[in-house]
Amino acid sequence: GTTGEPYRPNYSSQAHGWGSGSTWQLSHYVLGVSPAAPGYSTWSFAPRTVNLTFANGRVPTPWGTIVAGWEDNGATFDMRVTAPAGTNGTIVIPRAANKTVVVNGAEVHANGNATLPEGVTWVGAEGDGYRVNVTSGTSAFTISAS
Repeated sequence: GTTGEPYRPNYSSQAHGWGSGSTWQLSHYVLGVSPAAPGYSTWSFAPRTVNLTFANGRVPTPWGTIVAGWEDNGATFDMRVTAPAGTNGTIVIPRAANKTVVVNGAEVHANGNATLPEGVTWVGAEGDGYRVNVTSGTSAFTISAS
């Protein structure tokens, strides 16, 4: 609760009003992980870099924890996500137009022609980025645009 959690030895408070709102917004908007269906059975990973160079985070869900991160070093934009078994996701690779995009080692072209790893489906271009659908299982996905 907001006045401390008596079941914890140090009575730490994890839900102050001034902390909980910004934490959710950072995970949802900056990190880019959000539910696409109730309970995160389907999720979305669509980072909004807002002039930052990286973000890393963990999002607890009823299925398990989604671990995600991204880094923008100017020349390359790298993303990685690991999601719980039984969930599916959509990954939006921002600012990927006119760049080489690699998903788990497989190069993806703007027309979607690629030998994609198992569990990855090309959806298409979205604005200046690309969208792929993934079946998470126990797989981790690493995406790079350079």
